[in-house]
Amino acid sequence: MKGAIPLQQKAPQDSRRDATRPAAAAAAAAATAAAAAVVGVAVLANSRRSSSAAARNKKRRQQQQQQQQQQQQKQRQQQQQQQQQQEQQQQQQQQQQQQQQQQQQQQQVRS
Repeated sequence: MKGAIPLQQKAPQDSRRDATRPAAAAAAAAATAAAAAVVGVAVLANSRRSSSAAARNKKRRQQQQQQQQQQQQKQRQQQQQQQQQQEQQQQQQQQQQQQQQQQQQQQQVRS
């Protein structure tokens, strides 16, 4: 073959470089694994923080709902008491009116 390129022999530097490549690859893999572990721990801690924050928020919402319900119950009770008081006042007024009418009738009978 006329145009064939002759194979070149590797220089000593190339062979040294080739020998260090597996070690460099192993070191890079170890560094990548370590970084992944750090990121994994950070992600886990972050998810724990967010889940505990979600639990706190849920608890806070429940407490607020309970307080609102209690306030509504108190308001209903107060309204009922006011209605009862108004009814009692009306009954008292009716009784007073009846008494006044009876007194007037008695006075008319006397006169």
